[in-house]
Order: sequence, then structure tokens, then C-alpha cells
Amino acid sequence: MQRQILLNQEISVDVPGHLGVFGSNSLWLWLDRGALRIGTILAGLVLVRYLGPSNYGIYATAIATGAIANIVTDLGLTRYGARTAAAWPQEIPRILAGSLLITAIFFVLEVIAFCVSLALGQTYAAALTAGLILTNFEGTSSLCAALLTGALRSRAILPASILSVCGTIAITLLAVWQHFSVLTLLSAMAFKSIIILGVRLLPMREWWPASRLFRFDEVVATVHRAWPYFSYALAEIAYSQMPVLCLSLVADRVQVGLFAAAIIIANIFPQWLFAASDALLPIITKFYESGESSRTSIMMQRVTDLFVMITVPIAIALSTLAPVICSLMGQQFTSSAPILRIAAFNCILTAIGTLLGSVYLTAANRIRERRNVFGAGVLATVVLILVLGRIYGGAGAAVAVLAGNLVIDAAYVFLSRDAGLDIAIRPILSACLIGGAAVLVELTARQFMQNSILLTAIALLTYAAGIILISRHTLGAAWGTFLECIHQRSEA
Repeated sequence: MQRQILLNQEISVDVPGHLGVFGSNSLWLWLDRGALRIGTILAGLVLVRYLGPSNYGIYATAIATGAIANIVTDLGLTRYGARTAAAWPQEIPRILAGSLLITAIFFVLEVIAFCVSLALGQTYAAALTAGLILTNFEGTSSLCAALLTGALRSRAILPASILSVCGTIAITLLAVWQHFSVLTLLSAMAFKSIIILGVRLLPMREWWPASRLFRFDEVVATVHRAWPYFSYALAEIAYSQMPVLCLSLVADRVQVGLFAAAIIIANIFPQWLFAASDALLPIITKFYESGESSRTSIMMQRVTDLFVMITVPIAIALSTLAPVICSLMGQQFTSSAPILRIAAFNCILTAIGTLLGSVYLTAANRIRERRNVFGAGVLATVVLILVLGRIYGGAGAAVAVLAGNLVIDAAYVFLSRDAGLDIAIRPILSACLIGGAAVLVELTARQFMQNSILLTAIALLTYAAGIILISRHTLGAAWGTFLECIHQRSEA
């Protein structure tokens, strides 16, 4: 308690302006990854209902395959660029040149593979190839967004994002109206991604690379500097895409589709977390590079408390409302409710892991250590999915992902402290334990009633009462951080 009071007093002097920058950049990135992508997610839910579990399993597998391939072909440039653009903006043209050259080379190979698959009548292989093209260009668009964010120009991301959302919604409605196959749908999405990359490159004009930067030796030098980030990116595959692929090896397409649908819903709020962490990374990087360890720890503490206080009640609500939410996708997906009840709690682990790993350890350039931890987590998650997924299907895979993320977050805490981050863990544990107690109350009450909305209210009231009684100082600090971000942003 005394520690939290001291932190509150110190930050009022040291960091309010930086909280304002964080709040302003978060706003634009929230619009990009949160508000705007809600339209994309809603379109995705329409696709889930239209395609059904089996066809959606094919669609999800194609996207997962493309995402994994993109992580490999990205060669770590996106993550390297996010940090480098904040510390050394003059390196942006080199990073952009390397990414564009790699994108062009693999696009040619993917088009050849797509045409060969169609000629041989292999529609499933052609669908996978279309997924590769789609994620290839979306990956390069994400790199441009990371560079703009690192340069504190998050607002420039919005035009391409708005166009992307509108295009996704239009293609989805057209697919339902014209009864597109999975292959046609993926092909249309791939074509849209090419257009979006062109629009995304427009704000990058001032950093457009000179022709000499496209030379092989220049690109190799840039990729070499990005290698630690690339090796980490290979391990990070399990965080988003590996569960779908692993489950597809041990379960039928229906279970894969149910699991993928639940994960889509569970990942809506984490998109906002990722946006806020991207806005925070340039600030923490500048603090770290200037040796301001005290200010770094204070700001990380405030933002972490805020994230945890927000994500725990959201996880509780998402879990208790799972039957209602899944029923909205259609009768075929009502059985995905148990999967969503489990996957919902990844919100909390994502908040902690994103701040400690994607923000602080990246800013501290502890990529190799982070990679090793994540690699061990990936291995554990894969093994658990192959075992639990075979026995319990999608619910088993959700438990495996939750367990893997818990192990990774625990390791991140020790790594961050070793890297000099002085952050209190007690407020995080208190909020999580209170949230766990609220879920137990909800499960007990479920034996006597089945109204999910009333059960959600009971669980949230239990959580609120526990926080007020046990962690009211942390709650007050989190509320103060939120108000400071809003106040400073409104003055900007």
C-alpha cells in the first residue's frame, strides 16, 4: 500500500506528459485495431454463420497457414522496425526496402503455386495459397503501421484501415449474396490486401527507400540486424495461429471450426490491448535508451494496473455470457460456449504478457531471452494441444493455450525484474484471485438459475466488492491513470 502511494506521488511530477502521448497514440490505434476492426470481426462472425463449422475450418486453416508463413517471410522486420523507428528513425527506409523486396519475391512464388493448384484441380491447396497471398500483403501493411507507430504518427494508419474494413464488409456481404466458395472468398480477400498495401504506403513517402537500399547486400545487412526479432517471431507463432493448426492434426474440422470461432470472439478485446501496447512501446524505448529506469518502472506500473483492472471484469463477463454470445452465431455453434468460457480468461494473460514482453522486454532489447522463454512455452502448448485436443477437442485446446500463456507470463515477470523493471506483482495477483472467486460464485449460482445475464451481474458485483474491500488503492491508481491519459489527450 505504501509503495502504491509513493508511486502515485512520484508520477504526478514525472510522467503526466508521457501519459498524454500514450493516451493520444492509443486513441488512434484503438480506432484502427479496436473500433474499426469491430466491423471486420462482425463480418467474420457473418462468415462463421454462412460457412458453417466444416468450411470455416478450411478458411481458418488457410489463414493460420498464411500467418505462420508470413512470420517466417517477415524475418523479424516488423518487430525490429517497431523498436528501431522509435530509437533511430533514419533506419526506416532500410527496413521498408527489405520488406518490400521480400514481399515481391514471395508474391511471385505464391501466384505460381496458386495457378498450378488450380490447373491440377486441387482447390484445397489453392485455398491455402490464396491465404498465403492474403497474409503476405497484410503482413507488409502491418510493418508499415509499426513504422508509423514507432515514429509517433499513429493517425496516419487510419485511412488504409478504414478502406480495409469497408472492403472486408463488402466482400463478406457479396460472398453471402453470391454464395462464394471458400476459395473464391479467400481470393477476393487477397486482392483486397494488395490494394490496402498500396494505400498504406502513401504516408511512408518521406521514408521511401533509395534504389541502392534494394540491393541484396543492403537487405541482408538489415535482416541480420533483425535476426533476434525473427528468432523470437518463430517462437511467437503459438500465441495466435499454432493452436488451430495443432488442433487440426488431432480433431475433425467441426471441432477446429468451433475452436476458431470461439477464439475470434475471445480476441476482440485483445486487439485493443495490442494497440495500446504499440502506443506505449516508443515511449518506454525512449525512456530505456536514455537510462530513465525509475520513470520506466513507474509508467509500467501505472499502465499494468490499469490493464489488469479492465481485463479481469471483461474476462468474467465474456465467460459468463458465452452461451448467449455463441448462440448468436447460429445453432451449429452453441457447443462452442464451453471453449469460449475458458478462452475468455486469456484476456488477462494477454494484458500482462503484452506489457511485459511486447513492451518492456522489447524496449530493453531482451529479445533473445524473451525468445527462449516463448520457445519453451510454445513447446509446452503444442504438446498439451496434441494431448488434450485429441481427448477433449476444442475445450482441451483452450485449456492448453491458457496453461501455456500462464507459464510464459510467469517467466516474463522474472525476466523483466532481471532487466531492471521494478514493478509490484501483488496488485496483479490480487485482482486475478478476486476474479477467480467471482467465477466460483457464478458457477455456484448457476446450479440454481440459468439466466446468463443475471449470473454475469452477480459475478461482476462480486468482483467489484472484492476489489473495493481488498485493492481499492490499486483501483484508485488505475482510475487516476485513465483520467490523466484522457485529460492530457484532450489538451493536446
